[in-house]
Amino acid sequence: MKVLHFIPNFADINESVGLQYKIALIKAMAESAEVHLLCADYPGIDMGSVHVHKFSLLKNLFGRWHSSFKKFLADIRPDVVHIHACWNIYAYYLQRCCEKYRIPTIITFDRQLEAWHSSGHYCLCNFFKSVIYQRYIVSHAKVLHAVCDNEICSISDYVGYPTLLCKILGIRSEHANTLNIDESNGDIGNVEYDVYVSKQNKNIRNIVLIDIFNEIYEKSISPLSDRLIGIYQIVVDSNPFWLMSSEDCCAEDILLYAGATENIAGLQLSDNQRRILSTLDDKAWRRILLHSYNQGILEFVFSGIEKYNLSQPFSQEQIGGIFCLLENKSQRITNIRNTSKIKTDSSLSDLERDIMIKIMTILYGIKHRIEIKRKDMLDLYLSLKYNKFDEIQLYNKVHETGILKDTARLFQIMKERYGLSEGFMFIEPIWYSHARILIVKPSGLYLTTLPSLNARFVASHITDNCRY
Repeated sequence: MKVLHFIPNFADINESVGLQYKIALIKAMAESAEVHLLCADYPGIDMGSVHVHKFSLLKNLFGRWHSSFKKFLADIRPDVVHIHACWNIYAYYLQRCCEKYRIPTIITFDRQLEAWHSSGHYCLCNFFKSVIYQRYIVSHAKVLHAVCDNEICSISDYVGYPTLLCKILGIRSEHANTLNIDESNGDIGNVEYDVYVSKQNKNIRNIVLIDIFNEIYEKSISPLSDRLIGIYQIVVDSNPFWLMSSEDCCAEDILLYAGATENIAGLQLSDNQRRILSTLDDKAWRRILLHSYNQGILEFVFSGIEKYNLSQPFSQEQIGGIFCLLENKSQRITNIRNTSKIKTDSSLSDLERDIMIKIMTILYGIKHRIEIKRKDMLDLYLSLKYNKFDEIQLYNKVHETGILKDTARLFQIMKERYGLSEGFMFIEPIWYSHARILIVKPSGLYLTTLPSLNARFVASHITDNCRY
C-alpha cells in the first residue's frame, strides 16, 4: 500500500511533546507500507525509509491550480492520503487535488475542533475559515479520525456547519456507534475498530476512533501503525472505483455483458479482452468485485466469471462480508412529474410502460445529480434486449415527452459500456452532438451545452457516483 502523509508544518510537530508520536508512527508504518511525507518545512529529522517531499508555500498559495500538489499526486499515485491538519488552507488545496485524482482521504484533526478553538481570539478567524474552506474539508473526507472519546462529539457537532454557527442556531448532529469492525480479511490479522456515524440531515460522515493517547503508552508503536493501516484498507475497500484502472473497468464490462447474456455460444473474446482478463491480479479482482457489489451487479459478474471459466481468489460471500463504510443514503426517485401520465396511459402495455419509466427515471437522476447505479442501467438493458415491444409506440412516447435526444445519448452509453446492439434500440444512438450532451464530472453526470464532444467521450470518463 502507498500512503501519503500530509503535515504542512512538520517543524511544529517536532517541537510539540504531544504530537511527536507522529514521527515514530510514520517511521513504523514505513516497515509495512510505502510511505511518503509531504511538508513545507522539513527540519532534517532521520525518517528512515520514509520518502520525504517538500512543497512551496507561495507556489501553492498563488500558483495556478496548485500545480505542485497535482504533480506530487500524479507522480506518487498513493492509495490513500492522510491529512494531519485542521485549519490549514493547504489541506483544503490538497483535498481538492485528491478528488481530482480520485484518491480517498482520511483526516486527523488532533482535537482542533474542540471548544477552545472556537472561542476567544480564535472565534472570528476560525469562523471565516469554516465558511471559506474548512467545511469543505470535513464534508469531503472519506473518514475522520478521532484521537479520543471527547473528539467524537466535537466532530459530530461540526459536521456540515461551522462550529460557531452550530452554537448560535443550536444545531447538533446525531452520532451513534454503528458496529465494532473485526478486520480479519487484511494482512494485519485481527484488529478491532470503533466506527461512529455522524449525521447532519442527510449527510453521513464516518468517524473512526483510535485512541492515540492510550496507544502511545504501549511498549511499541507498531500496534498503532497496524490499526491505521487497517483503516486505510477499509477506506480503499469502501471506494474501490477510485482505484480502478481502465483495464479494471473494461474487465468489469466484459464480465457483466457475459453474465447478462443468455446466448452462451455468442460469447467470444477478442485477443485484447482475453489479455485483460488473464492479467488481472488479486488486487484488481478485489477492486472489481467490491465495485460490482456496491453497484448491485455482483451476481451477474460472478455469472460471467463462471461462463468464461476464470479463476479468482474471492467467493461471493467473502466480498459481501468485507466491511464498507456507510455512505449517504441513495435518493430514491419516486415522484417524477411526467411518470404519472405514463403510469395512467392506457395506450401502453405493461412492458412498454415499464421501459418508459426506467428511461425517464435514469434521465431524471442524471439531470438532478441523483446517484444512478449500474443495476439501474442493467435493468433497462435486460428489458430492451430480452423483450418484444412496440418500437414505434415507444419512439412516439419518448418524442412526445421531450426526451428524444437524451434517450439517444443514453443508448450510446449503453452501446459502449453494455454491448447493446442497435437492433434492440428504438432510437439510433447519437455519436456527435453540438447541443446538450451528457458530461461526467466528479460531482456526477449532468446535462450541459458544449460542442465537438460525443457519447464515446462521455462513456470513457467514469466517476465514482455515476459508473457507466
